[in-house]
Amino acid sequence: MDNVYIYGPIFSEVSRLASSGAVPYYLPDIGTGFPVFESPHFSILYPFYFFGLINYGGPLASLYTLTNLTLLHIFVFYVSLYVLLRCATITPWASYIGASVGMLARNTELYASWITITASYAWLPLVLAGGVLLLRFPGKARGILVFSIAAGLLALASASQSVIHTAMTCLMLFASGIAWTCLQRRFADVWRVAWSLAVCGGIAFGLAGAAILPMYIATGEMIRHIGAGAPVIGHARIPWESFNLNQLTLNQAIGVVVRPVWIAIVGSPYVGPLGLIGTLLTGIYFRRLDPILRMLAVAFGVISLYGLLSGFGTNLGLAYVNFHLPFVNRIREAGRHLVLFVIGVSFLSGLGYSLLARSLEQYKERRNARPLILPGVLVLIFAGIILWELFHKDNGRMQTGFWILALAPILFLLGRICRLSGYQKIVSAAVFVSAAAVVIPVRGISVLQSDFSKPMNLLSHKVIQSFAGRIDTSGYRVDFSGTAFSHRLWAMNASYYGVKSFYNQLTPQPYDQFRFSLMANVPHLRAMMGARYVLCGLSNSPTDSDAREILETEGYRLFENLKPMGRISLVHRVAGSANNEGEFINTIGKGFDYFSEAYVTLHDFDSTQYFLGSAQMLPHPRDRITKIVDQANRSYSAVESDSASLLVLNEWFTPAWKVRVNGKNQPTLRVNQWQTGVLLGAGKNRVEFEYRPTLFRVLMALNRITAVLLLIFVIFAVSRKSWWFASHFATIA
Repeated sequence: MDNVYIYGPIFSEVSRLASSGAVPYYLPDIGTGFPVFESPHFSILYPFYFFGLINYGGPLASLYTLTNLTLLHIFVFYVSLYVLLRCATITPWASYIGASVGMLARNTELYASWITITASYAWLPLVLAGGVLLLRFPGKARGILVFSIAAGLLALASASQSVIHTAMTCLMLFASGIAWTCLQRRFADVWRVAWSLAVCGGIAFGLAGAAILPMYIATGEMIRHIGAGAPVIGHARIPWESFNLNQLTLNQAIGVVVRPVWIAIVGSPYVGPLGLIGTLLTGIYFRRLDPILRMLAVAFGVISLYGLLSGFGTNLGLAYVNFHLPFVNRIREAGRHLVLFVIGVSFLSGLGYSLLARSLEQYKERRNARPLILPGVLVLIFAGIILWELFHKDNGRMQTGFWILALAPILFLLGRICRLSGYQKIVSAAVFVSAAAVVIPVRGISVLQSDFSKPMNLLSHKVIQSFAGRIDTSGYRVDFSGTAFSHRLWAMNASYYGVKSFYNQLTPQPYDQFRFSLMANVPHLRAMMGARYVLCGLSNSPTDSDAREILETEGYRLFENLKPMGRISLVHRVAGSANNEGEFINTIGKGFDYFSEAYVTLHDFDSTQYFLGSAQMLPHPRDRITKIVDQANRSYSAVESDSASLLVLNEWFTPAWKVRVNGKNQPTLRVNQWQTGVLLGAGKNRVEFEYRPTLFRVLMALNRITAVLLLIFVIFAVSRKSWWFASHFATIA
């Protein structure tokens, strides 16, 4: 549902604006203008959403594009897990098995329902890989670069719960690493790790500060809906009764190993027999580990255990701790923590299988079979679980899953043909991975089974398409009235066709915009805010009684309000002041001529009254407004009037709207509670409204500068290394 009614429309809108050359700071067709630069969902600066490079297209095309991007980021997650294991000196074939555990985990499949969650968590293993490098090589550039770049990309993809989980896992990893370093009395390395982390934090903020800081500041004025419970306003804590949704029960603990689709919550502990046995092997051979690998095993053991215990919520008690941890208490579903369990088990299983291989090599040297008894028993358990799963699996699904068994023979043939050294180990690993994968259901949601193909959704698209090209959508909005289909879903679908409305399906969203969306029954309010058209069902009528019907299609009627306010208007009189929404709603409910007069705040009333002066009492037949630029985040006009005036931009008031009059910056005024205005002197004036969020633009420039400096550094480092190798070999020769 989220892809159909949230991410599909939003990503389509952002890509359309970016392709037109505009910077999509806010989305004019989503609600009353959604400030996407303040949203935790994603950042427009994340490079791998490819905004401006690909066209997400219409309703169906955007869903396919989102699916392709999700698959790309699942592959990134797979590679990141492999890199994490290799950075810990795990052999390639064991790293392949460990990464496959995370890839085949049910949790990975569940997270694929949300592109932003998949994209952000795809980089978490790479952040941990950078942390491993920092602990192995304190102060070295490779660890700093991997850690900071991956952390920056993670936050840009979605500055939400993935950032919180990243901070938690890094805290556990570095606490273990620094404690281990102190026990070895390598205090100089502790200092190197500390300043390396400071540098990493600076680079990561340079890359992702634009995604984190404006969002965190804006959260104080947002509303977050949390299911059927009471919404959360600003930075308030989630209520306890809403904090324990979607948690594991104790009898579902067996779901770690069997029945991948058994547990129906957001998140899954399933890692299968492949992950469990690999983790047990790490415990069995723990004493044979090198000191640093022993420390890493402890760290990732703590990470995985924390994720699993948190997944049980109140049933094992850790929810009572998480509820009081800053930022962690913003993750309302206990099952969301299970991603940490999956990543931790992936690392531990890769480590365990590498230790098993080491035992096999010792057996070849000493011919002592005793150490192989327990691993042999575990392999038999692995085979038993797989056979049990196959026996209880649906015949149709079992046939579609057997194709994965061809992986090992294919790798064997490739190894033989290409004469690769050590390919036997890769083939052996492929046998284990294929056996584990054959019991995983091959799952895909057909478009015919998704919310997109529900009759009401298809009907809404058909209705909107029928009138979108026949009305003025550039300067006016469409209101929706009816109960058969949510007006919020109507509005999200309408955004595909460039139709503006007043509603959105997002959470969190600006609280003032949400409150305004509920004021559908206030007379004249929608028309003042630009609603020229109202779409009604057969049993509904517009709020304004003077609206006339202009079109009927598929059982829906389109009405036109007689007095809608356009995007740009000129008035000469201040009717009064309004200190809050309630006062202004009472005023507009009684009716006032918003084409000739306006209300301002009490703070601006006296100065505006004085500026307009006697012009408020005179007729103004020669007023003229000529639009020069009329784009999403820009409105340039040439205004001519014989007397002082107040130019009203019918866009949601926010400090991000800046205005220049004749090339000089002027303060904007809050007009009619929600609109934006500027005072103009008599005569000709060139007025340039532009949506420019100052803090975000500064941080966006910092993002570009940081990226360029990193690129220069990498090029310099690679060139220097190549030059060193060339000169070294030349000396030898």
